[in-house]
Amino acid sequence: MGEKAFLKGLLNILGVEDNDVVYIDDLAIKLDGSAASTSKLPFQTWRDFGWRNVAAAVSDLRVKFAAPQFLLASVTAPSLEVAREIIEGIKEASEAFSVKYVGGDLNQGVEAVVDVALLGKAQYRIGRVPRPGDLLITVPYFGYTSIAYRLWQIDHPAVLRGVEMLKRPVPNWPLPRPECVTASMDSSDGLATSCGQWPRALT
Repeated sequence: MGEKAFLKGLLNILGVEDNDVVYIDDLAIKLDGSAASTSKLPFQTWRDFGWRNVAAAVSDLRVKFAAPQFLLASVTAPSLEVAREIIEGIKEASEAFSVKYVGGDLNQGVEAVVDVALLGKAQYRIGRVPRPGDLLITVPYFGYTSIAYRLWQIDHPAVLRGVEMLKRPVPNWPLPRPECVTASMDSSDGLATSCGQWPRALT
């Protein structure tokens, strides 16, 4: 069973909507995490890794037009030094994105794992199911990060730009008017994967 099928079964058991955030009244809640073995890139420091996890969660709230306000982070690390660096990166990102870092959890483990929870204000509720005839709008600069993933050691302007974008991503891209948006989706699995989910969502 693949990840998508497992997730679909889990959502059916819980009886909840397949969305990138959870809505409760006028609040939007996001929980996102990653392990260093699969998500920390060779050119990223531990501080960058902490920053990256915050940016990923902020990005998911942003595409839902929700404003993140409070952050909790759970950090598992093999040493206190690694944990300290990751937490510094989380703190730096929270300050950069104007989110209040209010606490979290600390654990020791064989590898570094970071989970970030965000609570924000949601003026709109946006799901993942588009309407027939909708237009697809993506964030700018798709492609640079894919180049950096594969060719980060090459000294080329496009690669260097991608590396810089991946080290400390900043989800500050322009948004369309919210009343024009019927659905939005996280694209961390790649644009092709995200596009493939739209037709399935319609059925």
